[in-house]
Amino acid sequence: ASISKEREQAKSKSSIVTTQIQPLETFYPAEPEHQKFELKRKPFLLHLIGNLPEEELERSTVAARMNSYAAELCASRIQRQIDAKINDIIRKGWPVFRDI
Repeated sequence: ASISKEREQAKSKSSIVTTQIQPLETFYPAEPEHQKFELKRKPFLLHLIGNLPEEELERSTVAARMNSYAAELCASRIQRQIDAKINDIIRKGWPVFRDI
């Protein structure tokens, strides 16, 4: 957080960033129905990452990234990279569907 504060301060020479940074005392995770909400609304993406159990889904870095993708909140460059990978999977077909 302090690095981010310094970066923001460097951007703004005319004003001082006065945000106080304090240590985290207690962390309260979101309720399960709110965890990876956007990802859960897209079953195709959930299936791509392996339909993880709820506990794994909450801790998964890949799930966090895909949730950001599903919400269209990641950088446009990353969004395009994931789009390309998903389109490639769709075009080539999933291995699971090749035997049907």
